[in-house]
Amino acid sequence: MTVPEIIFASKYGFCGGVARALALLDEALARFGAPVYVYHKIVHNERVAADLRARGVVFVDSLDEAADVSRPLVLSAHGSSLALVAEVARRGFANVIDAVCPLVGKIHEYVRAKVAAGYDVIVIGSDAGHDEVVGTMGQAEGGIYFVSSGADIALLPPMEKVCFVSQTTLAKEVVREVAATIRARFTGAETLSEAGVCGATSERQDAVRELVVGHGLCDIIVIGSATSSNTKNLARVAMEAGATNVWLVGSAEDINFDMPARIGITAGASTPQVLIDEIVAKLNGFSD
Repeated sequence: MTVPEIIFASKYGFCGGVARALALLDEALARFGAPVYVYHKIVHNERVAADLRARGVVFVDSLDEAADVSRPLVLSAHGSSLALVAEVARRGFANVIDAVCPLVGKIHEYVRAKVAAGYDVIVIGSDAGHDEVVGTMGQAEGGIYFVSSGADIALLPPMEKVCFVSQTTLAKEVVREVAATIRARFTGAETLSEAGVCGATSERQDAVRELVVGHGLCDIIVIGSATSSNTKNLARVAMEAGATNVWLVGSAEDINFDMPARIGITAGASTPQVLIDEIVAKLNGFSD
């Protein structure tokens, strides 16, 4: 295969929230040494998780797995429920580091304030079990509802004072569509700007759309984990923009398809630069 001409999206890779979370984890490892517990994966990328495990990070899905409360505990960038935070305090962990993305933290504050003011809250998300959705839903014990599409709005009970927020990694077009349905049923429904869609997420979606429409690219590689919501959305946006072939690849070993003469590359907000470099090196190694 011939070495393809590679055109990068104008925005791709780590966002500020992911970079901050990993910096906090680096600081914890440097200060306390291994092991460092992390509740759930700190970000949704298998390469990042594997590298951190090699450095002594222990990912846990239950606080019961973090048996030594003298060791540091890092809460993931996706945000944590109030119940989890309370349980962490009850168990007496000596060093707790909250790596929540600042935007997610802002959404949590908004939800708590609105619930305290008597509002019902609608959370727009990709999946009720997504870590970020679980954290946001967990900011109140009642009066908070999950929806994933406009069709779900009709299933909600009657409500007087309504506000809504979204999972930060959703496509803004999806959020706008659901938001329109919410406003059609609940007149005067309030929200944050864009309901909380991450600016970095929107920029990366706009940039991959520009690869297809502006550069006329039919073939797009999206680098990242299949467990990452924002990465999967990049692939979907590329396809909807008109790309003929869209490959979501998690490692250089996934590059096993016929290579076109020109190809666009983007990467999810939790994709490390080292992985991007490895995949580009493999692409540049192709020859007739």
